[in-house]
Amino acid sequence: MTVYGRCLKRFFDIVFALLGILLTWWIILIAMIITSIETKSFGLFMQKRVGKDAKLFSVFKIKTMKQLKGIDTTITTANDMRITKYGKFFRDTKVDELPQLFNVLFGSMSFVGPRPDVAGYADKLEGEDRIILSVRPGITGPASLKYKNEEAILARVNNPKEYNDKVIWKDKIEINKEYIKHGSLKKDIQYVLKTLGQKDIWIEFFFQKTSKVRILSFLFLDIFISLGTIILSYLLRFNFLIEPNYYTSMITIILLLIPIKIVVFLLFRVYHVAWCFFGLLEYKQIVLAHVVSYVFFTLVYLIFRNDTIPFPVSVIIIDMFLSIFFIGLLRISKRLYLEKNSVLDKEKLLIVGANVKSVEIIKSAFRGEIDYNPLALVSDNEDIIGTYFLSIPVYSKSSIEKIVEELEIDTVMIVEQTTQKEIDELFALLHGDDVHNIKIIEMFKNE
Repeated sequence: MTVYGRCLKRFFDIVFALLGILLTWWIILIAMIITSIETKSFGLFMQKRVGKDAKLFSVFKIKTMKQLKGIDTTITTANDMRITKYGKFFRDTKVDELPQLFNVLFGSMSFVGPRPDVAGYADKLEGEDRIILSVRPGITGPASLKYKNEEAILARVNNPKEYNDKVIWKDKIEINKEYIKHGSLKKDIQYVLKTLGQKDIWIEFFFQKTSKVRILSFLFLDIFISLGTIILSYLLRFNFLIEPNYYTSMITIILLLIPIKIVVFLLFRVYHVAWCFFGLLEYKQIVLAHVVSYVFFTLVYLIFRNDTIPFPVSVIIIDMFLSIFFIGLLRISKRLYLEKNSVLDKEKLLIVGANVKSVEIIKSAFRGEIDYNPLALVSDNEDIIGTYFLSIPVYSKSSIEKIVEELEIDTVMIVEQTTQKEIDELFALLHGDDVHNIKIIEMFKNE
């Protein structure tokens, strides 16, 4: 690559590293918080790697592994026991590589180039192979794309380190030598686009149905809602005509308040409740987390008010109420949507008995594990009649015939201990109402 080409490549790196940091700083922050909690250590991983001219530099990554006694190899396979639960997700989606945007900005790396290795590999190159050390290492490149599933490949061989050293590493050397000899900015852009266009990354990130994806979905949606409510608060405060001198204060609030909210939400575990179980208790938790977040933000502002830009206090009050409303509305809407779609073609269920077994059945139905739509519970316990079990109303057992008729019940499930006489009476009553699907979950009790 010519001198002009190298200058153009560096200009490309600086511009798009800055853009990437502006777009993904909050993802990096959230990932660091999650891994800090999971590994009980600082969530940013720094390791010495061999860079341009064989000089060592610190590469930045999201920490995805925990230390285990007896395992100190630098070769990582897909089933490595050191990889944490969320670490695997961050590795699969390449989120763990995002902090390397700072390496690119500082000049120790480039977007495209040979991947930086630990000491003992690139620094030991000889002869023509040392051309690899003449360029900055990259986040991606032709060798990285070819071996995008390197960890899975190493997991299938008996000796991962030997296979890496004798097969993969040597092949990477040849690929990288070819890239350096015939590289150009146009090819670099193509490699970046190919990396971003890897279908597996987006499928893993957006469509895999796991708890970690649900939590990250909560996080991203809450961030976008928070961003929207801050802007809307300013618009409402200034009658939809924000004065230009308030733009800086709005950006300051966005950069400070949103991270505080996310950290507090994580501490209050508001992301650990599935959409279908969101109820009043969960909404109270969200309200409490908001109050703590905004109080903490206010305290930070008061402490550093001489070093920060003033902003209208009314904006913060408006934003808190808007955020509570819209973040709660999102979860309620999602729950209603799931419930609406889950009841189609499912048998309408009446549960006799209000106990732990009832809760298990309702939860299983909500999760789609059983093909029933619980509509009501009946019980003799006067203390719980008129209350709700996971949003399912509890009625008196004496009103069972009326409930069956009004709700058009298909199936009755008995989950409390019942005498043979009570069973016979209940069967007779339900058969009279054309309910023939009756299930007994609990054992009989002695008369």
